[in-house]
Amino acid sequence: MNCVFTDNRTPAKGGGMYNDFGCSPILINSLFNNNYAARSAAGMGNDGGSSPVLYYCTFTENHSVYMGPSLYQGSGSANDPVLINNIVWNNKCDWGADSIYSWHLDTPVISNSNIEGGSLGKDNFSQNPEFDKNFISQSDCGFKGNSSIFNPSKLSYFVNMLRKYQKFTGRAEIVKYVPQNRKHSDRIVYVNRNNKGLHNGKS
Repeated sequence: MNCVFTDNRTPAKGGGMYNDFGCSPILINSLFNNNYAARSAAGMGNDGGSSPVLYYCTFTENHSVYMGPSLYQGSGSANDPVLINNIVWNNKCDWGADSIYSWHLDTPVISNSNIEGGSLGKDNFSQNPEFDKNFISQSDCGFKGNSSIFNPSKLSYFVNMLRKYQKFTGRAEIVKYVPQNRKHSDRIVYVNRNNKGLHNGKS
């Protein structure tokens, strides 16, 4: 919640974020801006059965060379991200025009969103969002910055509301090596971005 992914660079896929092996996070009120991928998926890449849920997120000014400068769904089965009240606008791809690109049977589920050039789905539209300097639009879509609507105290409420959209289609290949007495945790994990850590997975 309330995350900004900006000015990231990758020589491969997933400039802002890369999800694989059934990784399906919930992102709320987040901005993907000015990320670059030398291949595909400058904003976000989804492979291996990854279906993130994106609620009030904005993808703008991301640049990929091959495909999917905002969102890219690639290899593996059923990469079906869910976009609700998102803005996808002014992203650049050198090889193609589709800002959201999906291989095979991947099927993004998009609703109530402002998608440049239009998109299938319920109540989607294509209209200049007229961003302010912080990439916030006055429409009922996209990143809202530090709006009180998305106060961190409401995180559990939003996660519980959106969890019904989550899919873990690739998770079977992950948990088959985990002892049977271990279960998936529903607790929220907070990360301190200023923590340097020991890079040993224990800090």
